[in-house]
Amino acid sequence: QKLMTVVQMGKELGMQPMTAIANINIIKGRAVISSAMLGALLKESGVEYIYTKDYEEDSEGRIITELEFEFLSKVTGKPKTAKFSISWGQMEIAGYTDKQNWEKYPKEMMRARCMAYAVRALFPEVLLGIYTDSEMVDTLSNSAGSNYSTGMNEEGEIIIIDATHEEVN
Repeated sequence: QKLMTVVQMGKELGMQPMTAIANINIIKGRAVISSAMLGALLKESGVEYIYTKDYEEDSEGRIITELEFEFLSKVTGKPKTAKFSISWGQMEIAGYTDKQNWEKYPKEMMRARCMAYAVRALFPEVLLGIYTDSEMVDTLSNSAGSNYSTGMNEEGEIIIIDATHEEVN
């Protein structure tokens, strides 16, 4: 059943079955996409992006990650640009920064979260409402009474482990 859900969700996102199997997981009954695949889907949709600030201090002294997007307007057909950024302070308020992944890989976690927020805000048709793995990890580990811990493997993929040490990803 989970495999069929993954393959069908991948089909709706325009992926081949094996690509979907490698990049979509079912976590707590929800399909989630890998953060790495999100950038690929965005580029496939014709949107180019660059990190203009990559876990850097801005003029106000805040640590931010900022993306700049270039794309053709679907309404006018003309080139457009948009910027989107998040700050470390925002992530602290959300309660994410004290987690193991955020402590070990702050730059990578900021990138993943910035990309997910930006795509959800500016290009919702790319994700079709699906959450990314990093968003789901933060949600699970923020839940009261959570039985989940997280880690990151050598490839930068997030691993979710339940209290009985059973791998969930």
